[in-house]
Order: sequence, then C-alpha cells, then structure tokens
Amino acid sequence: MPIYVLELEHSAYYVGWATDVEKAVDEHREGVEPWTSIHRPIRVAAVLERSASEVDTVVCEWMRRVGMERIRGGSWSGVRLTDDERRAIRLGGERWCVVC
Repeated sequence: MPIYVLELEHSAYYVGWATDVEKAVDEHREGVEPWTSIHRPIRVAAVLERSASEVDTVVCEWMRRVGMERIRGGSWSGVRLTDDERRAIRLGGERWCVVC
C-alpha cells in the first residue's frame, strides 16, 4: 500500500497511506483531515512503495527535512503537537523519532 506525501499551502506537508492515492488526495482536497483543511493540497510530492506500518518512519524522515511544525501524518495527525509529542519526537522516547 503506497505512502504518499502531499505538498500543501503555507509550506506544509502531510503524509498518509492509501490503496488509491488519487482518491485520498481528492478527499484531502475536500478537507477530510484537519491539517489538510487548514493547509490545502497543492500537489503530490512523493509516492513511496512502503508498508503502511512505515508511515511514522516517513513522517519522521520528512520532519527532519522540513521541520516538525510543518508536517503531519501517522501518529502525529493533529493540528497542534502536544508538548509530550514534541518531547518524544526530539528525544526518541515512545515514538522513537529523533528530530532536530
């Protein structure tokens, strides 16, 4: 099942997975996710042939590229990251993602 990365307005990004990426993109354009209703999709930045279980890994890879405040997806899909999520992302912790 492909993992996709959407480039969004306001220099933001979203990572998701779907069997039908085009349908998923259309749903994001309709605002099904809070993040993509605030930051509307511009284009598909990447489609990766990886397991859906690797979504968090891809989110972390992109967090390293663009910064944790500019991307959502996987375990970090809320509009605002909590302090605990930020700490876990920076330090590894429960989420094993080390950014910054």
